[in-house]
Amino acid sequence: TIGAVGNNNTGVTGVNWDIKIMALKFLGDDGYGSDADAIKCINYAVEQKNSGVNIRVLSNSWGGGAYNQSLLEAINAAHAAGILFVASAGNNGSDNDGSPHYPSSYEA
Repeated sequence: TIGAVGNNNTGVTGVNWDIKIMALKFLGDDGYGSDADAIKCINYAVEQKNSGVNIRVLSNSWGGGAYNQSLLEAINAAHAAGILFVASAGNNGSDNDGSPHYPSSYEA
């Protein structure tokens, strides 16, 4: 859990007790979305950061696409803006070094 107040006997405790979360959705109800829309979300977060919004982390629990240079460039732009991009490694138990799973397999 990324954010939830702790020590209150309710639910679970988050990594951060005092947090605001900005939801950026690009997946449809079927769980599918495009790299282009993922890039739009990342770019939006970078724009917000550059305009003064305190964005520190992009937490990404999606993946499974092929290598995409434009997506890597968007991730690198987030890094350059001081935003940590975190990506899930997948749930299929495969070796991501032998069988890359993007965006978690990018060397950014």
